[in-house]
Amino acid sequence: MNEHHSLIKSISLHLLPGLLVVVLYIFLAPILHHQGYPSLLALGIAALLGIVPLQLGHLFYKAYQLNGKISLKGIITPTQSMSGMQFAAWLVGSLIILILIGGISFAFESNIKTLFFGWLPDWYFYDINFKSYSKEALLITAWVRLAVDGFVLPITEELYFRGYLFHHLPEKIKNKWIMAALLFAVYHFWQPWNYLSLFLISLVLVVPVMKFNNVYLSIAIHMLANIIGTLLFFGQISQL
Repeated sequence: MNEHHSLIKSISLHLLPGLLVVVLYIFLAPILHHQGYPSLLALGIAALLGIVPLQLGHLFYKAYQLNGKISLKGIITPTQSMSGMQFAAWLVGSLIILILIGGISFAFESNIKTLFFGWLPDWYFYDINFKSYSKEALLITAWVRLAVDGFVLPITEELYFRGYLFHHLPEKIKNKWIMAALLFAVYHFWQPWNYLSLFLISLVLVVPVMKFNNVYLSIAIHMLANIIGTLLFFGQISQL
């Protein structure tokens, strides 16, 4: 765990999974869009195929090198214990901050998307006009989103970014939490109009690891925030 990556290696390990996701998304989105499914479904599939194998694969490869077996011991920084009240307070407080970030940045980033990315084809944007799709297509999208965005990705990304890469950032870098948040934001190549809010969200997620060395807290924050967003999506479908 004492090894520090070079700057090039650190940037590469942060960004390569995102590049694979955007390539897969650009390939899948027009196909599924033509079949009557929202691009959001293509994004979920692209994320599952592009993120999980690379990120977990890298962690387990390093684990096998270190331990001779598939175990993350020694790869993920040991988590410091927190009291239940402290864990709950940080979880609730972080969720409130994430909601405020989303609400404040929504209009601003919508304008950025229109002004600078309006040239992209309609299928690239995963904002959903619910009247344009069948309820069956929307429900399939919602369940995939719940599984992938609600559970699989938060666990995978937090273990990889906050549990592993954060502790291997170049030793000479000052304010590593800022660099970690910036790289995590940029990694979302498929939604560049959201870079500001993604950076702020990344700061919220890296603080528990920086302050308490507790990746379980960052997993819980990430997971619960995504699940709430998916439940709201289900709620919109139920009103059709």
